[in-house]
Amino acid sequence: MRSKISTKEKLIGFGVAIYSAAIFLGLWLPHINEKVAGGQNPLLIALEGLGIAALFAATVAFGKRIYVGFAGLAIALGPWGKYVILGMPAVAYAAFVGFRFNFQPKSKDGKPVRRGEKAESRAASSPVPSTSRRYTEPKKRKGKGKGKGAPAPTGTSFGSLGRLGPVGNSQSEKSGKK
Repeated sequence: MRSKISTKEKLIGFGVAIYSAAIFLGLWLPHINEKVAGGQNPLLIALEGLGIAALFAATVAFGKRIYVGFAGLAIALGPWGKYVILGMPAVAYAAFVGFRFNFQPKSKDGKPVRRGEKAESRAASSPVPSTSRRYTEPKKRKGKGKGKGAPAPTGTSFGSLGRLGPVGNSQSEKSGKK
């Protein structure tokens, strides 16, 4: 499901893009005249970081969630050097925006239903039953009157317990009733 990001998420995304660009420049511009490990040019590395941040800003402006998520992960793989932890705001934003979906209920004609219209359209389309269809009333039991029940067991053993059960001396025998 491809949904667009909101304006608040766009503003946060542009902030993350500006933050990433500033960090890339701050990391690599002070080392322009020095040699870096691997013999690479620090100016090209800084320009690579700016390009990734610009790609991220373009996907935020485009506004599709899945593209913004992947571009945010591209920032995480950018030229951070040994300061990889500084790219975590971009990763957090990419994970939040890229995997957040906007599930809206749809009406019968296929258009999304808004919050206020949902209750009104439901009430107008079908009446709500007063009782739940899932509720089943308990059945009336037969034989609840006096003297109709089964007699209580008063033997030397109960069921399969055999000799382990109480022998004689049941409650009815103790009280003197038989």
